[in-house]
Amino acid sequence: STRQSPQPSVKTSPEELRRPLRNRFLNRNIFNADFLLFQTQVREQSDPISFEEALNRPDAKEWLKAINEELASHHENQSWEPAVLPPHKKAIK
Repeated sequence: STRQSPQPSVKTSPEELRRPLRNRFLNRNIFNADFLLFQTQVREQSDPISFEEALNRPDAKEWLKAINEELASHHENQSWEPAVLPPHKKAIK
């Protein structure tokens, strides 16, 4: 008969998890500064919401040209015409 040598016992303990060395959390101060810069840039690039705001921008000439082209297009297409404001009513700004 053939004798088999006993197998060495294998430990089945769970392996230790290796954690990454990098910081997994955002530095909120940096994030807030970047976000505020982004918001500022977006705000500066946004379209004006009133005629007055368009005329008070550094690119007012371009906005006035665009406004006049838009009004001319409405006139040419007969898609809009000015109306008389009823008494005691205020125009939307």
